[in-house]
Amino acid sequence: MEEEINHYYTKAKLAYEKKNFDYAKKLLEYVLVKKSDSQQIHRLLYLVLEEGTEMGAFGKENFFTKTKAFLLKIKGDILSIQKRFLRAALSYEKAFICQPKNLFFLNRAGQQFLKANFVDTATTIFEEILKTNPTYIPVLKTLASLYLERGESEKSLQIYERLHELLPYDLEIKNRIQRLHADQAIKKSFL
Repeated sequence: MEEEINHYYTKAKLAYEKKNFDYAKKLLEYVLVKKSDSQQIHRLLYLVLEEGTEMGAFGKENFFTKTKAFLLKIKGDILSIQKRFLRAALSYEKAFICQPKNLFFLNRAGQQFLKANFVDTATTIFEEILKTNPTYIPVLKTLASLYLERGESEKSLQIYERLHELLPYDLEIKNRIQRLHADQAIKKSFL
């Protein structure tokens, strides 16, 4: 095993010297899984990340921000299990700040706000997610249910119809649409 680690470490060092930071980073991450207690490996990874980030090899989301986001997600998961929903929501929001392209974290924050009965805050978060990604199915399902619970059946119907376009074989969505159309027909008959 030690021979394999040395082989990959040597390849990573050569990649670093040739300024191939992305490849060096991948090799070092693999080596760290095998042997995480090596200061030599950590030192080279630090140099790769530092120089690679300065030269724009990794963009804005580097190894450190991804790790921080992952740890904040775990913290949010634990807080949620402990039913400390507001603190969990804040942890997920911080994870989203570390990785602003990862809407999963923002969705989780919205779900936690819902559990804490901060429905307006959750709704705002979900609507913001849909501005970025209008086909994000978990959020569409949540928002459709939220609007239905609030008595906003027209908005709910619009979202369910959008969901039906994305998931045409989902019978639950199809049945909801039919029920909403039937409810609207009943309401119109009383007017």
